[in-house]
Amino acid sequence: MLSNACVALCELSPGETGTLHYINLSGILRLRLMDLGFTHGVLIEVVRKGPGGRLLAVRVRGTVMAIRHNDALRLLVARGRTGTSG
Repeated sequence: MLSNACVALCELSPGETGTLHYINLSGILRLRLMDLGFTHGVLIEVVRKGPGGRLLAVRVRGTVMAIRHNDALRLLVARGRTGTSG
């Protein structure tokens, strides 16, 4: 069950962290994100947002990667440091 405290990953500001609770994607994109470390309970930090907010640079398990805004809308996180980093 999702907490009312969950927000879309793209709602976090640079420097904020969140714990991944749900991936609202399916198919190959869901599997690819999971292969990259986007799993339940992982800590995600928003490093920066690109011009227009279309891309986000996020740190997951020590690696910084870019994710599209439309995909970040479907990753639900709880704000703060309650996950596992690695």
